[in-house]
Amino acid sequence: MDFLKFNMIDRVLTLDRSQKTMVCMTQVPESSFIFDAHFPGFPVLPGVFMIETIAQAAGMLSLTLNQFKKMAFLFGVEDTRFRDFVPPNSVLEVRVKIVQQGSGYAVAEGEIIHQNKTVANAEVRLRLAPVPNTEIEDMLKSRAQVMGIDIKVNDVHPA
Repeated sequence: MDFLKFNMIDRVLTLDRSQKTMVCMTQVPESSFIFDAHFPGFPVLPGVFMIETIAQAAGMLSLTLNQFKKMAFLFGVEDTRFRDFVPPNSVLEVRVKIVQQGSGYAVAEGEIIHQNKTVANAEVRLRLAPVPNTEIEDMLKSRAQVMGIDIKVNDVHPA
């Protein structure tokens, strides 16, 4: 997780366009300013960052399914549950599935798994808007490639 650049997803592990699913991974940093107050002597990943991680994964999935022509913006969160603490330096698996899409929006279900245990899950609602220009489209495609998505076929590079 690159908190300074606010990129919460490190790598896409699988992408299934037909099932509208994606599995990603991310590593919580060993140290970060966010742990200073959350909580002193007992650092844990704040829930808002878990929601953002699910939203970013769902947004990248939606962007990919829409062939980088519509970008996703978080506009709602439903049915959120935090089930366990996530300490610094944890490796997390993030699973998302688009369950509904149309008329400028998408709904995705997501969960975060740590050590084979679900630590958070949420339904995120995304507003879809056209990518405003080629510069932003190129930036989004570049980020997708860094994450492991082959933008030519919208699939994942072999690891």
